[in-house]
Amino acid sequence: MPLTHSSTNARAVPPPALRRRPLRAAAALLLTVLCAAGCADPGTPAVARPSLRPAAGEPALPVNAYLPTTAEAFDTGRARALLIDRCMRAYGFGFPRPSARLERTSLLDGGVYGNKRRYGIADPAMAAEYGYHLAGTLDQKARGRIRVAGAPGSRDPRYLIVLNGPGEGADGQTTVKGRKVRPGGCAARASERLVEKGSATGSFSYGQLAADIKADSFRRSLRDPAVRAAVRAWAACMKKAGYTVASPVTDAPYFDLDEPTVSRKEIAMARTDVGCKERTRLVRVWSEAEAGYQRRRIAQNAEALDRVRREQRSRTAAVARVLREA
Repeated sequence: MPLTHSSTNARAVPPPALRRRPLRAAAALLLTVLCAAGCADPGTPAVARPSLRPAAGEPALPVNAYLPTTAEAFDTGRARALLIDRCMRAYGFGFPRPSARLERTSLLDGGVYGNKRRYGIADPAMAAEYGYHLAGTLDQKARGRIRVAGAPGSRDPRYLIVLNGPGEGADGQTTVKGRKVRPGGCAARASERLVEKGSATGSFSYGQLAADIKADSFRRSLRDPAVRAAVRAWAACMKKAGYTVASPVTDAPYFDLDEPTVSRKEIAMARTDVGCKERTRLVRVWSEAEAGYQRRRIAQNAEALDRVRREQRSRTAAVARVLREA
């Protein structure tokens, strides 16, 4: 508010022209502060941020803004399976589609961004119910529907020719049941449909650059002093509880995770594991270290990643169109 006379401290109100100058200066100062916190050059693409809330125990990393979420990846797989199945049926074959039950277990195991087990088990509720097991391993119905062997005609030796196209082992065969098989087969045709018209890359990919950044940041974080200290603190916490383990990201050495049963001992250890991660702040320390590496790589590859982001939006639209048509 402009300065006015006060009953306790009378001050002159400057003319309007003079009053605007400090306001401009204050606005400039505010803009400088805001830009120091994240403004970009007008010619530089803005850095995207993950927009969805992660699952319990899951970190959201900067590069996740340039990668598909678990739900988006599932939708893409569903749309691709639908297109492949349509194509295969023209040759008298079929292709299995992922079930809604599989989507549920994928979200339980991977979280919103696929990071839920990045630093080992970190969700108290999952530890209490599944121990170190993945929900998908214990869900027998989901496991049964993943198998491709049940697809119509999948035992026919020509099945893979139609699916993936004539290859070195196809004896030059390019027709099946009187129909020509295109190079790449039904899988390639499905991928082409999931690329929007006018796409810059013209390929079925979510951006290898973003995936490489995510993988590289994890490798680098293993040597980060803060991460190593947090891992040592976690291991000491586990040892105090009676468990001798060196790394939180390796499978629990005491249990067979391929078996579809969870013992009380496994649940007890998993719950202790999560508790030690919470006490040592391991997930936060580790994810912050990774985030630092990722932000530097994202800044170095801003234009390329902006293209990846645009391609991702185009692909999402293409997937949605295919699913609407189903």
